[in-house]
Amino acid sequence: MEYVFVKDSEGYVFRKPENEVSCDEKIISEKEYRRKSGLAMYEKKFGHTGEHVAAWSKGGATDISNCQMLCKSHNRAKGNR
Repeated sequence: MEYVFVKDSEGYVFRKPENEVSCDEKIISEKEYRRKSGLAMYEKKFGHTGEHVAAWSKGGATDISNCQMLCKSHNRAKGNR
């Protein structure tokens, strides 16, 4: 299943399966997603990254129940496990 980043008609951004994107949602780049969601600003200010507990590349959900904050070196060391 292919996941994409989308922006809905109200301006909210999130990640979802490509086959579930509705006609009122726009597929956006990961760069735009990070900027609009505030992740890029948080990382610049604090040096930590939002990290999926269950890897995003393996279908892990992008929501608060599957998120943890890690410094960049620990996040990179974890990889997509």
